[in-house]
Amino acid sequence: MEKQSTPEISEDELSSFREDPSNSNLFAELHKSLKKAGKLPQLAELLELRAEHESNSSAAKHHAEAAEIRLGLEETSAAESDFHRALERDPAQGRAASLFSKYLVERRRYAEAAVVIEAEVSALEKQAEGKEPKEGEKEPFAPRRANRHAALA
Repeated sequence: MEKQSTPEISEDELSSFREDPSNSNLFAELHKSLKKAGKLPQLAELLELRAEHESNSSAAKHHAEAAEIRLGLEETSAAESDFHRALERDPAQGRAASLFSKYLVERRRYAEAAVVIEAEVSALEKQAEGKEPKEGEKEPFAPRRANRHAALA
């Protein structure tokens, strides 16, 4: 069985991306390579840089992923910053809202967790305005809302 080698990521490629984080092809290549190589600090930086050149929903997704990485690296201050940036761009970003509210609850910061959840629910309600609920559903995001509130309980 042949062992697959991890592609080497040159500092030049990272530097090139730092200079032009709008390069989507280089972002995709580096994202895959850094993730595969387990170079998590560089991956978090890559995601943070790219987020500034994305639409709100994509930026929020990138910041949420970076926050999750930062938590794993025990960089809690940077993780909180990424969560805030994600939710500023898209309060309904499920991954960011879920992970950040859980993080806050684990630290007994219940009021802050409630603010995150209510902002998510409010954004979801705005998204649902004018949409017909599915048959038998009272509100479009009731299950998600219930899960978030159960986490606070």
